[in-house]
Amino acid sequence: MLKLGVEVAACKKDGDFAKALEFVLSYEKFCCQLAEKIIRKSADIFLIKEAERIQGIFYFKEKNTLLCCLPKKNKKIAKSLSDFFCKKSIFALAGKTDYIDFLQKALSLSAKEKRIFFLMRHKKKLCGQSSSPLQNDLVACCKKDASNLMPLHTGFFKEEVLPQGKEIYLPSLLRELEKILERQKMLALKKDGLFVAKVQTNASSKNFTQIGGVYTLPQHRKKGYAEFLTRTITNEICSQEKTPILFVRKENSAALSLYKKCGYKSYGTFCFLYC
Repeated sequence: MLKLGVEVAACKKDGDFAKALEFVLSYEKFCCQLAEKIIRKSADIFLIKEAERIQGIFYFKEKNTLLCCLPKKNKKIAKSLSDFFCKKSIFALAGKTDYIDFLQKALSLSAKEKRIFFLMRHKKKLCGQSSSPLQNDLVACCKKDASNLMPLHTGFFKEEVLPQGKEIYLPSLLRELEKILERQKMLALKKDGLFVAKVQTNASSKNFTQIGGVYTLPQHRKKGYAEFLTRTITNEICSQEKTPILFVRKENSAALSLYKKCGYKSYGTFCFLYC
């Protein structure tokens, strides 16, 4: 007998993860990080189901960022989400803008800060890049480089991630960087023994790889470092038969111009809401 109404249930079996991945792939370019977590069979993936059919998916850990795929929106889904989260603490929401607008209303959340990004997708052709002397300064980073990469990682976090009124806790940031270096690809430029610019992948799902963390130390800007790194990692992703995507803040005109120059095009908006 089919269950009536809408329920939220954790993914537990291989079959649950297979169904979750099949569902989310239709919305993959906006849900690359969520799809990667499903592929990794994270213990924190939840299904929104009605009559045993998946209506939405989200990733959630207490006091962490909630990632969501919510293409279907109605009062019953809103009520089930409100009931599930009534006594839970959420740090932030991240997802396609209409998903976050629905979720914010369903959970009656006040936004401490709301950031809107353009999703940019590459044409999936090799990104023209002639030979460059910067190739000699290029480093494929690994975990042992974490401490030396911290000035770049900290600078990026301060400028692009840190919520207003919050302070950086360096040990936590270092642990985060080490996890990135273990699981993702990071390329950096090294000048006179110091890392001066970087780029990384943030997630890789079935068809897409998301890049991010593009950052150059202020004293080394306007030298073409970000463009070189963006083109290099874009070409690596394209050679793996995946489509590169990235998110850029709407007001960051310099970054928008750079990514368009590298062959990226806007495909809608993504929202990050600090609760």
